[in-house]
Amino acid sequence: MVRISILLLLFSSLLTVGYCLGEDKPVTTETHNASEPKIPTVKEEFDAKVIDVIEGDTIIVETADKRQVTVRMEGIDAPERLQNHSKRANQVLSGTVLDKVVRIRVTGKDREERTLAYVMLGEQNVNLGMVWSGWAWHFTKYNGERRFSDAEFEARIAKRGLWAYENPIAPWDYRSQGGNKKQPKLATDDGVAPPAPQQ
Repeated sequence: MVRISILLLLFSSLLTVGYCLGEDKPVTTETHNASEPKIPTVKEEFDAKVIDVIEGDTIIVETADKRQVTVRMEGIDAPERLQNHSKRANQVLSGTVLDKVVRIRVTGKDREERTLAYVMLGEQNVNLGMVWSGWAWHFTKYNGERRFSDAEFEARIAKRGLWAYENPIAPWDYRSQGGNKKQPKLATDDGVAPPAPQQ
């Protein structure tokens, strides 16, 4: 009984700390068209082969008619290129989808006119897998889906991926601070690819 009480107290403390630090509602200088995070709707779907992984949240796919499409993954934000953990996030995503045919479930365009979409590998939602495995944040400013918030919370508690390290910096905070300086190298950027996220 005492153990359960301690666990509940720890759980509620973590929620309170996360909320107070603003991690649930990230502050950013980026522009945004809507005042509230949205629940995206799928507007179209198509199959395509992943031919490149740009970052842990951005891929290039080639359609059956040889058209190349840059896809920004809906609902997530992975470390930027010069940020700690970016290499690992890229490796995890590459190990999951590179050279594979995926289903692109389009939700719209981002401000850079990239296709926003869920990337599906069979029944696996790769976007959600990146958050669950701890290599991306739920991008709450643009996406209000509870399943992504829950997946991030689970990853934090389990210390999966970048949550195994102390005080990882959210990409939107990194960008708001200039976002063009390489951070000190961590063991996570040693070039050894971890296993692909599982659902």
